[in-house]
Amino acid sequence: MELSNVKDFINNALQQSNPAEKQEYTPGENPEVDLQLAKQFFKNKLYAQAEPLLILCADTADLPEAHLLLGSLYFEQNKKEEAKKYLTIAADKHNLAHAYSSLGFLYKELNDTVQAISYFEKAENDTKTVEFATTQLGLIYLGMETEPEKAKKYLHKASDEFKSPEASAGLGLLYLSQNNRDLGIQYLMRAPEMPAALYHIGTTFMKEGKFKRAISYLQKAADTHKFPPAFYALGNLFLIKDDVKSAKKYLHVAVDTYKIPQAYCDLGYIYYKAGNLATAKNYIKEAADTHNVKEAYGLLGSVLRELKEFDEAKKYLEIAAQEHKLPSAYLNLGLLHEELGELESAKKYLHISADEHKNPMAMITLHSLYEQEKNEEKAQEYKDRAYATMNANIENSND
Repeated sequence: MELSNVKDFINNALQQSNPAEKQEYTPGENPEVDLQLAKQFFKNKLYAQAEPLLILCADTADLPEAHLLLGSLYFEQNKKEEAKKYLTIAADKHNLAHAYSSLGFLYKELNDTVQAISYFEKAENDTKTVEFATTQLGLIYLGMETEPEKAKKYLHKASDEFKSPEASAGLGLLYLSQNNRDLGIQYLMRAPEMPAALYHIGTTFMKEGKFKRAISYLQKAADTHKFPPAFYALGNLFLIKDDVKSAKKYLHVAVDTYKIPQAYCDLGYIYYKAGNLATAKNYIKEAADTHNVKEAYGLLGSVLRELKEFDEAKKYLEIAAQEHKLPSAYLNLGLLHEELGELESAKKYLHISADEHKNPMAMITLHSLYEQEKNEEKAQEYKDRAYATMNANIENSND
């Protein structure tokens, strides 16, 4: 908005507030008045009205707070170069603590770690910005992954001294990454309203088989905070529990709203098991072709095989086997070639599945093929190996 329009805007407001008294405002006559008006506009997110007044106060009167507010305004509007210009003046020329922290955050957004750390370290020296700066320094070092002790130092200070939930969540993730489960959960639980913390608590319980506790945390992350990964985790969890209705509910949100790649594969698997091959194909093909989910290639090959789309099935199964080294792909390629009467190719893949991946179904199929060839020695060998492998699997599952 032009400065003249701002003048008219304010004068109209003055006239309406007190029609009996003649009042007129002229921008530039009193920079402090201009700044106070600009701050009110900024506070109420009337950025079009605030901007020309702040430019007047910054460029003409060189008011420190005007530079800070103008930089913040441009940052809010994602005009990062303009924001950098005014925040740098507020920081380097006028030594405003909030400018240091804002510049640190701006450089963090720009992935300039060195500059971000430099300004956050300056902001850490002021009581008004020390909590935010300390938390951000901890999170930056956490994201670098090469400075765990520095991350721990800053995050502990922010969490233990300032009770920063963001720092507690970061510290929890750090301890989980170091396989310190108890401290990880302890610090994550200090951030009960942070969706990422709820999600990681939930997935930790999920890995431990504590599904009831996992569901309570993941549902809060998903249903209350709309945290995208939580929808997929819940879909996956309910799939493990064989609660297909709940799994579909959460996986559909993960796919339809958040486009989470792995969710397409799991949703397709549900439709595959239900016998809805056409729908399964659509979801799994999206996972493979668009999102390159490696598990999708083998599953899609199996679906296409059942749909009798043999050439396409062969293409996806070969990608699953040769590029992604998925054990199940070798079995399915063997079964596909057997179905097509290509017995030498079938045996080639079945041998990989049986001999390298110890798949009893591949062994049984090889037993059958060798029986057809009247190779009694090989047929008996793979029959014996199949039963021995199945018995070993049963014993291991009972341990």
